[in-house]
Amino acid sequence: RLKRVRELAGYAVQLTKDEGLPTMLKRGAGFVKRRCFGKRARYLPAKKVLEAQRAEMAGKTAAECGLPTISILTPLYNTPEKYLREFLDSFVNQTAPNGQLCLADASDAEHADVKRIVEEYQTKNQRIVYKKIENKGIAANTNAAAELAAGEYLALADHDDILAPHAMYTMGKAILQLRAQGEPDGLLFSKSIQRPMVAHFKPDYAPDYLLCCNYICHLAVFQKALWDEIGGERPECDGSQDHDLFLRLVEKTSGAAHVPQVLYYWRVHTGSTSGGTDAKPYVAAAAKKALADHLARTGRTGTVEDGLFPSTYRVKWDIVGDPKVSILIPNKDHTDDLEKCLHSIWTKTSWENFEVIVIENNSTDPATFTYYKEARQRYDGLQVVSYPQKGFNFSGINNFGRQYASGDYLLLLNNDVEVRNADWLTELLRQCAHPGGAAICGAELFYPDETLQHAGVGTG
Repeated sequence: RLKRVRELAGYAVQLTKDEGLPTMLKRGAGFVKRRCFGKRARYLPAKKVLEAQRAEMAGKTAAECGLPTISILTPLYNTPEKYLREFLDSFVNQTAPNGQLCLADASDAEHADVKRIVEEYQTKNQRIVYKKIENKGIAANTNAAAELAAGEYLALADHDDILAPHAMYTMGKAILQLRAQGEPDGLLFSKSIQRPMVAHFKPDYAPDYLLCCNYICHLAVFQKALWDEIGGERPECDGSQDHDLFLRLVEKTSGAAHVPQVLYYWRVHTGSTSGGTDAKPYVAAAAKKALADHLARTGRTGTVEDGLFPSTYRVKWDIVGDPKVSILIPNKDHTDDLEKCLHSIWTKTSWENFEVIVIENNSTDPATFTYYKEARQRYDGLQVVSYPQKGFNFSGINNFGRQYASGDYLLLLNNDVEVRNADWLTELLRQCAHPGGAAICGAELFYPDETLQHAGVGTG
């Protein structure tokens, strides 16, 4: 909170300097209105939208509503009454009747109220099914809940969280839309928020991000046939059993559809994984196993390491073979910049299989051509080729230079860039030179004062 306050204060000061006090006050008032008075409205549809959904589904059963049935799998374990009632209320009050709630209760004898409360709610909603089970861990308990499922689709929900009122309606409609468009409907996921502090706004399907963390999480809906095919959740990955499940599902679906609505409220409290892996230290080990097993199943090799932040991981890919990289550097005069660039490449780059092609573009200083001759003597294998056209055309210059490249990969480099890390080229290759790797990879760039210039381009 203090960090955010400092950031906001800094932004307010800078905005006042740049655009004046009235602009800052106007934007500040808008922020306060959204943050303090409009939080609910930011995540839920308008009240009239929810009412319209209820009116559309009024008097209809799950079989009559026209939406695919989604069975929600929820293991119960000593659930506090307040949390349990809020969760059950969120299911009972769904705007559509296409949900089924499958509860597997592994609570101990001291928490018999869990069963009593569920039975109370079953009198209100016959779509709640319940079974008392022996506690065998989160994955096995979830699998037990799946045995109760009658739906074509399954979803996972924790016993202390809350479903958005339009969750089943929205997911059901999304499935029908995917079918109508002829797109895969095996796995869908939505956004969630960790009340009341943080929202988890997710990108479209991002396989590298999924290797970094279980960003799909809740609420995700997937075909029961796929669940049966892969054998449900694996107890050996308890703690990261959902991450493991999604990795195995995407192996079958080759992706996932993104429903860009908040459909799930994720409670953060002491002892929950959402509060950090310090609460459950075995989570990291389970996640690394899930990732390592995923690599083995998909025929890729790499080392799974801890990421920069808790609950994140990094796959350090093994580079296949010894690919050669052709580095193309357009240049017009500015030999001081070019010398710094070339010197850093030759003295700091640990990946040895590379070549550098400087593309001379209409330099006017005679000293530039003298420098080229000297540079070719000092830097083994350096090529200098002359672009034959007049004027500056960055695309044309690089297209000309690539004709002289013999590498497996091209790297387009400006002449004012300085290498600062020995593994820079190795890390770029790690993202590409392995089965299933990327076709294009970019680097993080800094200005000389250590501020960030560029950290990638996102699309979709």
